Amino acid sequence: TSEGLHRHGAYVDKYIGDAVMAVLGAPQALPDHPLAACRAALEARQALAGINARYTDKVGVRLEVRIGLNTGEMIVGNLGSSRKKQYTVMGDTVNLASRLEGANKFFGTGILIGEETARRVQATMVTRPLTRLRVKGKQQAIEVHTVHGEPGSLSPDEKEFVECYGTGYTAYVERRFAEAVPALAKAQKLRPTDLTTNRLLTEATTFAENPPSPDWEPVISLDSK
Repeated sequence: TSEGLHRHGAYVDKYIGDAVMAVLGAPQALPDHPLAACRAALEARQALAGINARYTDKVGVRLEVRIGLNTGEMIVGNLGSSRKKQYTVMGDTVNLASRLEGANKFFGTGILIGEETARRVQATMVTRPLTRLRVKGKQQAIEVHTVHGEPGSLSPDEKEFVECYGTGYTAYVERRFAEAVPALAKAQKLRPTDLTTNRLLTEATTFAENPPSPDWEPVISLDSK
């Protein structure tokens, strides 16, 4: 994992138990650092799939990795006291990346990226919006995405799934629930185990018959880290 991060220009900040914290764009400027971060995340997931293919049957254990990516302003530099300092990053942008890593458990995903990261990679990376998410300790909700890969890397079935899902998701957030149902149902047939597709289809079906209150918003609040 660390080698893959380095290949994409990351600075490995620290190891925290079984976690790795990495920064792209500091200490050296890195053009398109959100895209580099997405590519590093995808490479990490692919590397893990190769490890599991080789060892799961032999040792009876399957490894998993969750990744959270976020882009924004942060404090960067030698932080600490006169007795002990470390080059690191701090701030709400960093904290949200950590929350996104944990939120993968709720969505059944391996990679979650923040709204700003998704906006910056839209031209070169296929992402899928999941919800507007309000994490613990924050009032403002942001739209979180998962990453599927660069357009040329997707299979025809995955491309169709993303397209159908996107149509259904847009209709859902715009309260056009009757239109959302068939698109999400088609996406569900293509990927029956996707948690968010199943959730949106269930809610859209219910709301098509019984619309929510006028102040309804497509927001999920997570109280856990």
